[in-house]
This record gives sequence, C-alpha cells and structure tokens, in this order.
Amino acid sequence: MNIGIVGIGRMGAAMATRLLGLGHQVTVWNRSPAKAQALAASGATVAATPRALAEGCDVILSILADAPAVEAAYFGPDGVGSGPLAGKVVIEMSTLRPETQQSLAARLKALGAAVAGDVAPLERLVDAVRQPFVVTPENAYYRTPPPADGRCYRTFCGT
Repeated sequence: MNIGIVGIGRMGAAMATRLLGLGHQVTVWNRSPAKAQALAASGATVAATPRALAEGCDVILSILADAPAVEAAYFGPDGVGSGPLAGKVVIEMSTLRPETQQSLAARLKALGAAVAGDVAPLERLVDAVRQPFVVTPENAYYRTPPPADGRCYRTFCGT
C-alpha cells in the first residue's frame, strides 16, 4: 500500500518517518519542497504536486496548517481534487472548523469519493477530540489495512 502525506510539518514528517520505519511505501508533498526532500533520504518518494501524490497513492493523509492551505492543496491547480479519486481513501487531519470539514467532505463526495458516515457526528467529534474524518469509497475502511502498526485506541465509523 502506498500512503501519501500532504503537509510535512512536524506532525506530517513524524507520521511519514514512522510509516517508512514500518516498511510502507510513502509519498510526500509539501508547499516548502525542502521539507519533503529531507524525507527522501529516508526512502520517501517526493511528489511534484498534490495531484501527482494522489494519483500514485492508495491512502492520502493531509495535515496542513489552516483552511487556506487545505483549500490550495485539494482544489488549487494540480490539487488532490483535480485528479481521479475513485478507490482512494482520503484522511484529513488538519485542525479545521467543523463547517470547513463538512464543505471539504461534500466537495470530495461530489468528485466521486464517498463519505464514510455522516458529517453530523463529525461536528461533535472535531470539537470534542479533534478526531479526523475519513473520505473513502464504500467499505474501504474495512478492506484497507491500517497504515500504522495496528495500534488504534479510538475508531469512529458511521453515524
């Protein structure tokens, strides 16, 4: 499984390093290319654009600074949403307002991604525990092996 990470700040870099250490194929993209290049020495592939990352990955994780960065990475020129998303699992982990998460989920669904569960529980979760949402084709949650070592302390599916 090839895992893509959009946003290689402290959190994104730590996740990429951990996933590489577990033997996963990892592709990274960052607005500041030097940060992404630093992970290349550890075995990550560096994508030229978010779209290129999405096209080559089964799972797309994004953890970006703010809503404008998310908008640019997903819907800017060569963004994740400018290419086909069928069969992809998209996990958005940026700290965003619930309405921003809802909008992003709806826009990705309109591009062919199915939203796992309803976004109403997401509103409560984001405020309560800052839990990420998953945008995924139907049943992808169950057919996709976990990208880490199997440790999961909280799992939220459906409504």
